[in-house]
Amino acid sequence: MRTVFVPLAVLAVLGAVVPAAAAPNHISTTDHQLAGRATRSSQGWYSYGCYFDCYNGMERQLPYFAYSDTTNEPDKCIATCIDAGYKYAGLQFGKECWCGSELKGIATAPTDCNMRCEDGKSHCGGGCCNNVWSEFQKPGH
Repeated sequence: MRTVFVPLAVLAVLGAVVPAAAAPNHISTTDHQLAGRATRSSQGWYSYGCYFDCYNGMERQLPYFAYSDTTNEPDKCIATCIDAGYKYAGLQFGKECWCGSELKGIATAPTDCNMRCEDGKSHCGGGCCNNVWSEFQKPGH
């Protein structure tokens, strides 16, 4: 399991619930972030839900652009990120795959990742929002 260090000020801004046993280093978010989605990939990666990630003039939250392909789906994006040596994969805008070594950004409503992949069953993010996957189990789940 990977430890994610998050400043308490960020937790307060996000309105995150911090279990006493995990404070101050772990974020526990509500289960709604995983509602209606597969929680494990065929590679064993975990779904983290939907996270805002849009170019803001400085940097992306998952900075490595892997590809843009209409046949995008979670297993393909995850495999690409694994092959490139990353720990997080994000599907965005239906066809994009982004990777990163750490998860940054703000969790957002699952409805913000409402674009379906071409297979019609998987979620492939949304505009400025990644459907995020990681090899690490999400803290609190």
